[in-house]
Amino acid sequence: MRWSTMPHRSHLPVAVVYPDASALEALPLRQLTTLLVECDRWFGNLETFTAAVCTQAGRTELKVLMRQDIADATAARKWILDAIYNQQDILLAALRGDNSTDG
Repeated sequence: MRWSTMPHRSHLPVAVVYPDASALEALPLRQLTTLLVECDRWFGNLETFTAAVCTQAGRTELKVLMRQDIADATAARKWILDAIYNQQDILLAALRGDNSTDG
C-alpha cells in the first residue's frame, strides 16, 4: 500500500492507496465492502460539490483539476469490485464443490 501518499491526498477514498487490484485480493469481503461504500460516497459527494459550482467555467476548471483524482478513485473502485466478484466466484465454486473458479 502507498500509505505515504495518503496524507497528500486525504480528500480521496482510502482505496486509492492500494497500488493495484492484486493488493486488494487478500482483504476480507467486509473490508472490501467498506472500501466500496466509501468510494461510492466520495463520488456522490463529488457530484454534489460539482453541481454546486455555479458557472460552466468553474465546473470545467474543477473537472480539469480533479481529473487525476477521479481517474485514481475510478480505478480503485473497479479493483474493489473485481476483488469482490473474485471472492464471490471462489465462494460459489466452494459451495458447488468445484476446484475451479471458471464462471
